[in-house]
Amino acid sequence: MIGNAAVPDLLVNVRRVGAPGWSEIRISPNLTDRWGNLNFYAEEKKPLAPLVENPDLLEKLCAQMWDEITFVARMDGQYGILFEVEFCSKESEEGIADNSGDEDSLKSHKEVVAALLSGIAALEPCFPGVMFCVPEEGQICEDRPAVWAFVPDGKLSDEDRAALGRSLLAL
Repeated sequence: MIGNAAVPDLLVNVRRVGAPGWSEIRISPNLTDRWGNLNFYAEEKKPLAPLVENPDLLEKLCAQMWDEITFVARMDGQYGILFEVEFCSKESEEGIADNSGDEDSLKSHKEVVAALLSGIAALEPCFPGVMFCVPEEGQICEDRPAVWAFVPDGKLSDEDRAALGRSLLAL
């Protein structure tokens, strides 16, 4: 069974600029992998049917992806591109065999999240219509702090998506 359009987007806890504590957003992240291939993992919880049934829509969305930090996603029922950039924190790298003791130079998770929120506060005015947030760490591999930026279908030009990607990587 391929997920269908009637599948609701997931409720995910995120931190938003200017909002105290957690906020909830409705989003279906990772509908594709970082290369534009449909991601059928837990497909019963994903609105994949419209993308399978309309290859032109999938192709159009994939053409808007930038580098390997983007996925096709749906937020509040609207398809678009989700930029996701992960960052390391002392907690996320603790006990990972190949980190060579680098966790000693890392900031705490709380400090990294604060810096990310400050960084996206500066970006928000530059990219109107883009939703920026820091998702709950359980949404990200190794519970790393991360930034999400959801760009609705067709919202930004190729140049603006590239500028957004470079800006997020520079946080």
